[in-house]
Amino acid sequence: MKWPSIILIIFYAAGIVQGISLILAISNRKLLMQLSNRIMLGLLLSITFILVFFCLLIFHIRVLPEVLGPISTAAWFATGPLFYLYTKSVLSPIFQLKGRHIFLFAVPIFNLSLIILDLLNVPIRLADPFPSLDIFAYVWLMAYLVHTVVFVLLNLRLLQLENHAKLKGLFFLFICFLATLLIAFISLLFISRNAPFFSAIEKVLALIFAFFVLLIALRSMSTSPQFSKPRSRRKYYNSILSEGRMKEIEHLLSSLMATHKPYLDKNLSLNSLSQISSIKENELSQFFNQYLKLGFYEYIREYRLAEVELRLQNPNFKNLKIASIAEDAGFKSRALFYKAFKKKHGLTPTEFLKQKEI
Repeated sequence: MKWPSIILIIFYAAGIVQGISLILAISNRKLLMQLSNRIMLGLLLSITFILVFFCLLIFHIRVLPEVLGPISTAAWFATGPLFYLYTKSVLSPIFQLKGRHIFLFAVPIFNLSLIILDLLNVPIRLADPFPSLDIFAYVWLMAYLVHTVVFVLLNLRLLQLENHAKLKGLFFLFICFLATLLIAFISLLFISRNAPFFSAIEKVLALIFAFFVLLIALRSMSTSPQFSKPRSRRKYYNSILSEGRMKEIEHLLSSLMATHKPYLDKNLSLNSLSQISSIKENELSQFFNQYLKLGFYEYIREYRLAEVELRLQNPNFKNLKIASIAEDAGFKSRALFYKAFKKKHGLTPTEFLKQKEI
């Protein structure tokens, strides 16, 4: 066995061990209550299977190739939709998987259906229409890259719309993943078009892909309530606010919101609110998390929604578009506003206005 293969085996083995460790950790019943963790579990299972499959190929161990091949291909193509659904579940606490999401997995479902057809003795040879196996391998790899790039771009769009400071790390990870996919795509277009090169690209991509999945999985676990709660207790252990101070902060913020309306500023942050209100940042953080049981952005969003509702029912704003009213009320994007409004009222702004008129 050559040195490059030995090095790959070492990295694959490390990825498999780490993947199995994270699968066991996330399989905890409490963690699986979060939809994002359940989706991450699917990603970890996919990448672990892919790494095992490549290990078998390097050792020339072909166990049920007619079954493992389509499963491995399905796992490759499932990663894009799983990344997209993971991002959706992280951004929206009320996001739920629905029947229509099955269409995102059309390609991996097709690959899995090949196994069923093969078991029913109805073999379908996808490579038959192509002049050579090299061309078939080239088309397959390009299709995977394009398929995954589309879903990574969708992820980046979702994260860009949210524009939350805590999500910048996830945004950066997807940028790096996108750059890797584009480099592989350009390499296939201009550098070489032979089977050994395709095989090398696949093996390296599997390793890089595993690296990104494991990083995102670690991030997912570190942001789960079961992991963050002990840190929160330590953070506030030496600075517990009295009930009287909590009430005082509540009164100060209510007066500030009513008179100065700082929530109209799109870039309002916890730090800037602290400066405006002359309340310490750590006191504000404790007030939102311990007293109100909600985050800073949720608190501000409620005021922004209330401002929009007032303006929608005010004749002076009748000639303005709903999107413009939302923007003036502090919302950074139309998508964020519509999602927040429908979550609160169960209606779109237009339906809300019609109901009020009736």
